[in-house]
Amino acid sequence: MHREVTALKKSYLTNYMKIQISTKANYDAGLYITQKLLLHKNEPTLLLLSGGSAFSVFDSISADCLTQQTVVAFVDDRFTTDRRGNTFTQFEETQLYANACLQNATFINSKPQKGEGHQDFCSRIQDEFERIFKNTPTLYTLGLFGIGEDGHTASLFPSTENEFEATYILDSLYVPVYKDTTPYPYRGTITPQFIEEKIDDVVLFAIGSNKCDNILNYMHNKNFAQHQIPALIPAQHPNSILFTDCATLV
Repeated sequence: MHREVTALKKSYLTNYMKIQISTKANYDAGLYITQKLLLHKNEPTLLLLSGGSAFSVFDSISADCLTQQTVVAFVDDRFTTDRRGNTFTQFEETQLYANACLQNATFINSKPQKGEGHQDFCSRIQDEFERIFKNTPTLYTLGLFGIGEDGHTASLFPSTENEFEATYILDSLYVPVYKDTTPYPYRGTITPQFIEEKIDDVVLFAIGSNKCDNILNYMHNKNFAQHQIPALIPAQHPNSILFTDCATLV
């Protein structure tokens, strides 16, 4: 099913997170996700995915770990009908999506629906998450998170403490975000509450030399707060692991 990875690997544990360094970090992350889901194959599961570079992880997530009890969703998405911008639209073109359909998995569709505004879009997805957690108390949830060069993850962006709390620290699992410095400013994202209370296992993924120095800095610097480096929120989850090719982290 999976070929053996012969690339050099190094693993170690920080104060709050396991780190695995490999030249094939995307493959190893997908294999890890597969193994975790296989352990819960007979249970209802929620697989939370990320866009961007994390798409390279999808190819090594085996169809064998998906079932009709699997729900697939994204940690965030852009509120746009532009095929180049909406992550779920891009996901529909992947083999992982095709495999999930063949296994009769279900999806939380984060494409804007006809006539749906930004707030309506986020409320719909929030309601779907609430319904799943309410109706499935034994749900196993795994989240895949990318890390931006500025320390953002999902659509949790660095900001002042007050701005961060006003946007994200709400009694909600999924909230609207407006980030006017991005090509697609209207977004929806899961919240810190969701990450801390609803996810059982966290997989972080970061590759590329441009991210290495940043990750090295904020993963080992205790002076950063979560509103400054939101990627610390999933990183500080008790069951978190980072897959990366950043050898300088050793």
